[in-house]
Amino acid sequence: MNTTAIAIQNGESIGRCTIDFGFVINDRYFVATALGTGSGYAMSCSFNADNQRLDCFRYLATTGAGSVGEIMVLIY
Repeated sequence: MNTTAIAIQNGESIGRCTIDFGFVINDRYFVATALGTGSGYAMSCSFNADNQRLDCFRYLATTGAGSVGEIMVLIY
């Protein structure tokens, strides 16, 4: 059981954020999903250099433009 607090920081542009889990996650699998009404949203996430954070980008699949909205990330 992990009792570390998870922190989320806004990114440099619309749709970007960094999620800090406080423990090494690159030895696990993850799934990131863009939530919202309608369709056409996509997500891209990658491990940060310290392997404790995910850098994520939520965007419109049709244009590639950053999109404000909720995301869901599952680490397992």
